Amino acid sequence: MFFPRTALDMIDYPPCSQQVKKRCKWLYEFSTDVLAKLPGSPDDPFNGVAVDINALGWAMAAVSSRAFRTRGPTQPAAMLPLIDMANHTFSPNAEVLPLEGVSGAVGLFARRAIAAGEPLLLSYGKLSNDFLFMDYGFIVEDNPYDAVQLRFDVNLLQAGALVSNVSDALGAPLDLAPRTWQLQMLAELGLAGPASNTELNIGGGGPGGELLDGRLLAAARVMVARAEGEVSGRGVERLCAVERPLSRDNELAALRTVGGVLAFALSNFATTLDQDKELLAGQPVSVPQAGGAGERQLPPPASEDEALAVRFRLEKKKILSRALQRVGALSQAAAGNAELRQTAGSAAAKKGSKPAPATGKGFGSRKP
Repeated sequence: MFFPRTALDMIDYPPCSQQVKKRCKWLYEFSTDVLAKLPGSPDDPFNGVAVDINALGWAMAAVSSRAFRTRGPTQPAAMLPLIDMANHTFSPNAEVLPLEGVSGAVGLFARRAIAAGEPLLLSYGKLSNDFLFMDYGFIVEDNPYDAVQLRFDVNLLQAGALVSNVSDALGAPLDLAPRTWQLQMLAELGLAGPASNTELNIGGGGPGGELLDGRLLAAARVMVARAEGEVSGRGVERLCAVERPLSRDNELAALRTVGGVLAFALSNFATTLDQDKELLAGQPVSVPQAGGAGERQLPPPASEDEALAVRFRLEKKKILSRALQRVGALSQAAAGNAELRQTAGSAAAKKGSKPAPATGKGFGSRKP
């Protein structure tokens, strides 16, 4: 919240920068609509002391960075004296636990033998860099719980298919305009309809976790299918199983589409991963001007806040790059899997023949 505008712009990652702006907007509105009217009123809890937006922002930052949920993530958080002096790690040597028999009391307990002079380290939780950045003011390099958020839309898959040159049976660019049965399947995946949740996460599964969002791959499998029979009757869990392709043709087209989505997401950043590394090394870089009219030079970060913003977005690009490598490995495995049929759900159409019509079988129960 206290980032200067230049550093905030350098985040270059809308899910985080928009959240920061929302917090700042709330601070401004609450300070002007509520706090500014308190002095001299009978409702003033501060005895005439003016509390402005800066004081409110400091208090909000203090609470968010020092509050612990010792009784579970769904229970209220509490501010714990002195404990906030312990730094964060995903491999802590100490932990905060409630004291048995003492209501509201907590203690700091060692998880292992701690040598004299060794710093006490806590885990603030399995948090992404977004939360660590916004609430605590730091990030963790190669954070296994960090993720890149994408918002699903059929147009996102269409862009991915275009980026990767995915073609239809006649060699033309694949048109992903959804048919009725595909919309029904997307609804079953929770990606369409009034009850949909279109937020997708690339990464964030913890150490050794899957990088790809199963629902993104499932949606791609559905949308690249040439006939309903290729994907119908599988069930949500089966469609989302990353390492269980339906057929060779379907899987290769779906993976190329997902790879295009990831490449498209990377292209939305103003700089590349390597350029961010150069900036952090103190070297200026040249990037295209908005609208494609020439180039402009970006100077290296001029402050710790700007450097943190660059490091933050660099981690997002590393996640997308690793996910692209994962797509490549899955594509290679699918192409070399002799047990996979060329087409699932029906025999491959002979050259020159019309494709088989879609079956009447839906995905789950079809609503009347």
